[in-house]
Order: sequence, then structure tokens, then C-alpha cells
Amino acid sequence: MRSAAALIGLLPALALAPVVAGAAPSEDTMEPITVTAEKQPATLDKTPLSIEVISGDGAAQRGLDQLDELMAGVGGVKILQGAAGPSFYIRGIGTGVPPSVGDPEINLNIDGVYQSQPEYARAGLYDIRRVEVLRGPQGTLYGRNALAGVVNVVTNDPVFHPDAAAALGVGDYGRLAAQGMVNVPVGDTLAVRAAFSSQKRDGYLSNGADDERVDSQRIKLLLRPDGPVALLLAVDHTREGGQGEGEIQVVAPPAGFPTGTAGLGNALASANPWTSPDPGDAARHVDFWNTRLTLDWDLGFGLLTVLPAYRYGSNTCLNCWRSETDQNNAFSEHQATVEVRLASAPQAAVSWIAGAYTLKASDPSRTEQLGPGASSFDARSGNLVNEQGQLAFDSRSHALFGQATYPWSVRLRMTGGLRYSVDRKDEAAYVGAEQNGTTVSTTGIFTGARTWQALTYTAGLAYDLGEATLAYARLATGYKAGGFFEGAAPNDYAPEHLQTIEVGARARLLDGRLDLDANVFVYDYRDYQINYLGYIHPIAAGIFGVLTANASGARTQGAELALRYRLRRDDEVELAAYPLHTRFKTLVIDGPFGGTFTGLPLPFAPRVSANLAYEHRQRLASGAALSLRLATHLETTSWVSYSEAPGTRQPGHAVSDILIGYRTPGRAWSISAYVRNLANTPVLANAQGGPAGLEAADIGPPRTIGLELGAQLPR
Repeated sequence: MRSAAALIGLLPALALAPVVAGAAPSEDTMEPITVTAEKQPATLDKTPLSIEVISGDGAAQRGLDQLDELMAGVGGVKILQGAAGPSFYIRGIGTGVPPSVGDPEINLNIDGVYQSQPEYARAGLYDIRRVEVLRGPQGTLYGRNALAGVVNVVTNDPVFHPDAAAALGVGDYGRLAAQGMVNVPVGDTLAVRAAFSSQKRDGYLSNGADDERVDSQRIKLLLRPDGPVALLLAVDHTREGGQGEGEIQVVAPPAGFPTGTAGLGNALASANPWTSPDPGDAARHVDFWNTRLTLDWDLGFGLLTVLPAYRYGSNTCLNCWRSETDQNNAFSEHQATVEVRLASAPQAAVSWIAGAYTLKASDPSRTEQLGPGASSFDARSGNLVNEQGQLAFDSRSHALFGQATYPWSVRLRMTGGLRYSVDRKDEAAYVGAEQNGTTVSTTGIFTGARTWQALTYTAGLAYDLGEATLAYARLATGYKAGGFFEGAAPNDYAPEHLQTIEVGARARLLDGRLDLDANVFVYDYRDYQINYLGYIHPIAAGIFGVLTANASGARTQGAELALRYRLRRDDEVELAAYPLHTRFKTLVIDGPFGGTFTGLPLPFAPRVSANLAYEHRQRLASGAALSLRLATHLETTSWVSYSEAPGTRQPGHAVSDILIGYRTPGRAWSISAYVRNLANTPVLANAQGGPAGLEAADIGPPRTIGLELGAQLPR
């Protein structure tokens, strides 16, 4: 709280900063940014949240065509790779487990539709308008699973003029990428936009894992007849192949588990950290569809939006190597959602929004894992194969929400909001083991059903210290539903709750050449959910699995300071620092791999992280332009496991990127070259515990080099 008091003390100084009211924008001025973080259009300057926005053009110019690549440059965010796809930690909070194990703490939305599965992050960033990253709990407008924040991906809608664009990328590790978009107006009331993306790359690991084989397509139809109603239909499809994510060893396993890997030791300390003991025979097949319809009806006094959506997906991975042994994983998903909301007219004196939300999802799953010393899943080989899965796993969520902002005076605005949520989960699951095709141990079929309710809220003040200077204070809560882990009762765990107090300021100074964003925050976390390895109930069966327990909570304090300064028309500097202090409260886990972890820092939470960037543009007499961008991300030491297990400490490090680009007059053509992770720094992304104290981990990409060629119709 001393940090919050210190920031409040700075606000009068910000009010006296040299802001020129009504000054005309010059070529040195940075353009205002429009966001929909609070589900209504607003400028970033007037949004009282910790938020970072990356435009689609900015991502394309930097050659960023995957969501995890883009998120790696966002302040306060950590990227985790996993078998189902990448996931994100914001301010030290997040999770990468599939829905059959637990919910995420970060709410990923594509065009306003919640995505429960992390594999969408692999679908590629193609034909997007912007990505909004909201830090901190957003439980009022976004509901459950928005404790750590929200990631909004906004794709481009059809427009009523012809348009087209294409891009081709090549690079090392056999990278070949292509993207394209065509927009066609059909008369004055209908427009169609079709886009595609194809990403192919060999694996970063020595066995060929961590590769890419992703193909995505999207089509949108916009119907805007004369009158108050508009309809937007969108359908997208993604298919993935290849080996998928792989792991390295971070400790040496006992001899024979699995055979031939014991001598490799900690790969992170070897000459080539991207060496894996996995034989590299994994085969991953992912296929999913999304369909959504948006109806906007202008009622005069407000805008009614109805957004139904349906998603289907299947994910199978054979011989996937996790935690020092092979697995066969399979799960599918059916998810149907409907959101209905009514928002005030743009010029209303009091800004308000109210709505209802419902979700129904089914996520059955199955996992087979080789036991100690086993070499195949062949039932006749004598190998021990552990099996577990959800024969049925159903989730339902219903919510009512509302939020309003009242202008107390010309400069002071007050915001308040509530959301009431009811969540229910039902499961029918099993855990067992087979040898020679015969069941040797089992928990049998077990069932469970639980319902949870939560009231989340937000309250805030926003004060305009100047025309382009905003100070704000915010009290907000978030909630994540409880759930079940695989095993006989007791096998359920409690929901998570998070409350934050945040004080911040956002200013546009020096005639619009300097953007400043600063805040401090305190989190009070209750019933933090920990996933850990242990014996499945009943323990007498001797079967290992992933269990979940609740820590009494956690405490987090931090700050964010970011500035973007345009030195002159063609030179821009970005500086940002993110100090963070985290601690578990009481955390005691029973079992042979448990212990007391009270007082340890949260994983994926470095004490300090920072981003530095410099960009220069050289305008040529022909109207063409050259650009150079240098960027560095720095972090202090952190852990990639909650238990600080051997081999899971990530040392402090820096990762730097270079981008050089050229655009023809009118931006019809562009070419860029990049080097990412210039120093080839190994960065642990996640750790996986296994029986007998085994530890394996995901690792970030090595140094990569590539070229991007783009073309678009003149605009």
C-alpha cells in the first residue's frame, strides 16, 4: 500500500505536466487508439484499466503470426508451452491445464467469444485488427476464468470496398508461412471477407518436436441493410499436425525410466539445451471449428447485441512425451455460448451496459501413459500402461451482469458493476492400469457433481487531470470455478477468488509525443488451485495422476511503468518495468511428492521484468520507407514449478530481437528480415513432475532468422 500512496503523490505532478489543450496533432504525434476492453468503444486514453494494445499492422510489420510470439513482448506476461497449446501467465497468475483438469485463469476471447481450450492460440494471427491484453481481474464484464486478465483478439470485419492482402514468410528450421485475405462487397448491403493462414516449420528440439503444422481459414459475411439492424456471421476452421510440443530433461531420471535416457542429465546445462531424450515419434492431430453470429440492433437509446456461438474440436496426440515417458492423449470439445447485452448510446450522459451469459460445454478425455520401464502400448508386450479419463465431463455456466459509469463532475467519473454467476460441473471418470491386456489396478468408475455461485464486482474512480491525462483507482474481484480431479472421492476442490486494489495514471504529454502509463496493485488471492502429482484415490491402487489442492491463498504486490516517446517524427523509444513480489500463504501438500511450500514465491513470477525498444524509420525521396526495430526483454530469476523442484529454476536473462523492414510508396509492397533471440538464450517455459522425482520441462524457441514479404491493394 505504500507503493499506492507514492503513486497518488505523483498525480498532482502529472497534472502540471506540459499538456497543450487543443493543440493540433503534428507528424510527431502518436494517434489515439480505440479499444473495446469494457465491451463499448472507447479511446485507450480514457480507459481506466491496465491494458496493452497491439495493432494488427504492428504485429504484421514485426513478423508476428502466432499469438504466443506476440504475447511474449507484452509486459508482465509469461508464455508457457504445453501439450494442448500455449497458455499465458499475467502478473504471475495463470494455468496451462486442459478443461478436464481445471479452468484457466485468463479469459481468451476471439471476436467476443470465450475460448476454453488453449490450442486456439496456435491458430495463427491472420487478418487481425488488434489484440487487447487486460491485466488484473475482470470478473464483472467477462465472468469466471478472468482472474489474471483477459486477452481479446479482434479480427477484421468485412468492409464495403474491395480489398486484398497477402504475405509470405520463410526462415530457418524449414519455416514456410503464407497468409492472405480478400474482401468483396456484394452490393450496398452485403460484404464478404475470406482469410487464410498456413504455418509450417520443423521442430526446435533435437528429436523434431516443437514443430508447426497449422492451417486456418476464416470467412465473414456482414449484412447491413438500411435500418437499425446489422448481422455478422463468422466461421473459422483450424487443423494442426506434426509432433507438437516436446520437453527436455532438467534432472537425470533413474536408470530404466525410460530405458536409455538416464545419462542425459540436465539438458539446460548442456552445450545444446534443445536436446530431448524423446525418440520423436509423436503424431498430433487437432481439428476444430468455430461459428458465431453477431446481431447489433440500434434502439436509439442503446445498442442491443446478441452473440450466439458454437465450437467443436478434437485433439489427439499419439506417443507424446511428457514427464519422461510416452502418452496417448485424446479429448474432444463441444461448447455453446450465448451472450445478450444492452449498452447505452455513445453520447449518453451515463454510460451503462447490462446483459446475460450462458455456456454449455462437454469435454470428454482419455490418457494412456507408459509405466516404468515400458517401451510400447502393445498389450502383448508385457508393458504396464496407466489409463485415465473422463467418460463424461460437462460444464454449465450462467450469469447476469451490469456496469455503469456516472459523471460526478466534468472531470470525475464513478464506475460500479456486479456479476452473479452459477457454475455446475458433472463428471464420470476412471483411472486404472493394464498389463498384457489385463487390468491390474483400477479405481472403477466414479462420478461427481458440484455447483458453485459467486458474486463479483468492480468499483472505480477516474479523474481527468488534463485533456489527455487520466488518473484512476479501481477495486475489482475475479472468480474461477472449482472442479474435480481424476480419482475417487474426495476428489473436488474449491473455487478461486481474487481481489485487487489498483491505482494508476495514463497521460499523453509533450504535444502528444509521450505516452505514459503507470500503476501499482495489490492482489489478495484466496484458495489458489495447485496441480500436483500424487497417488490417485484409492491410494491402495498405486496409480499416479494429477491432483488438485487449494492453498489458503497468495499475496501479490507489483507496479507497472511504461512509456513510449517519439523523439522526432521517425524515432521512437519504448521503456517499461514491471516489479513483482509474490508469496504463497499456507500451502501444504500431502503424499510422497508433497511438502510444505508456505512462503515460497509463485511460479512464473520474476521479481523484475522489463522491455526496451528503439525504432527508427528512414523516409526516402521516392516515398518508400526503411525501418529498424531493436527490442530486448529482461527478467530476473524465477521458478517454473511451484515446489522449486531441482532443475526448475530459470536464471535471470535477456532476449533480444532485431527487425529491418522496407515499404514501397503507398505500402503496396513490403519486405522485412528478423532475428529473434539473438543470443540464443535458453528459457524454461514450464516444468512437468513425474514419478520417482522425475522432472522435465518445456523450453522456449532458440535463435531464429526469417524473411517476410507482404503485398496489399492500395488504399
